[in-house]
Amino acid sequence: MIRIFFLFIFINLLFTQETHIDSTQIKNPTISWKLSIIPGLGQLYNGNYYKTFIVNSAFSAAYLELKIRKGISKRNTMAWWLFGIYVLGILDAYVDAHLTSFP
Repeated sequence: MIRIFFLFIFINLLFTQETHIDSTQIKNPTISWKLSIIPGLGQLYNGNYYKTFIVNSAFSAAYLELKIRKGISKRNTMAWWLFGIYVLGILDAYVDAHLTSFP
């Protein structure tokens, strides 16, 4: 049993990967969330172009629904959705910038 354990550890050590992070590729989280005040710019700064499209599409769809809705309760619901998408975009850009140094 002990031989199997040491063999397992030895094999794991053989297949470990060495990670090297280029310090020029690390993004600044402060700049990222400040750019995210305009929806999608924080994702562009981080280099996530597909997330930029998703955030801007969701933000635009919620804004259009807000303009179309006539009832007060439906408009309030869409306003909360718009606010939620906006805050989620800011948080996503901030966290993504923090995780650029994570392998």
